[in-house]
Order: sequence, then C-alpha cells, then structure tokens
Amino acid sequence: FHISVNMYITAIFFSNMETDKQEIATVDQEGTVTGVADGVANVTVETEDGKKVATCAVTVNPAQA
Repeated sequence: FHISVNMYITAIFFSNMETDKQEIATVDQEGTVTGVADGVANVTVETEDGKKVATCAVTVNPAQA
C-alpha cells in the first residue's frame, strides 16, 4: 500500500497515538503508520501532558505496480 500523510508526526513528545479506522491504517506507539487497506483514516496524537492534540488524515492507496 502507498500511504500519503499530510503532516509530520514525531513520537518523541507524544504518549497516545491512535487511528479511527484500524481496518485502513494502524499506528504504533513509535509513530509508524501502516496501511492495511485502501481508504482514509484519521491518526490522532496527544502530548505526554495531555495539553495538545493533533489529527492527521492518512490516505492509503493501492501500491503502484
């Protein structure tokens, strides 16, 4: 799968990372986003102190042959 991410995510300052559609994309606690199926998923990250939250739309397209 090809993944298009519209913002830079760094795991150093974030304690919670999750996706709203794990059937499309997953994210681990180190910030690695993995495409699972075609579609769009939102990845949300939260700072360790809980004061900042950011959401990024991730588009997963079929791999180009």
